[in-house]
Amino acid sequence: GEVISISDDAIPPDQESGRAYFSFETTIDLERQTFVLDNENDLEIGLQNGMAINSNINVGKRTVLELFFNRFTGKFRSLTNVN
Repeated sequence: GEVISISDDAIPPDQESGRAYFSFETTIDLERQTFVLDNENDLEIGLQNGMAINSNINVGKRTVLELFFNRFTGKFRSLTNVN
């Protein structure tokens, strides 16, 4: 599918629902209205408006080392800008 919109503000964790992380309300234009549960047996479930889902959206490819070093280089750059 295609991401149409992402909320500006994060939704805080909610102990009642069991969600222990921040999330964002997102609108997605789906390519199809079913979710494949099992490819081998062609088992699908129909999606309906209002169903809640969890997903990860990949925005780029970075190695673990890049993620680690980016934290330090970003802080170093902010220090050099102060001087």
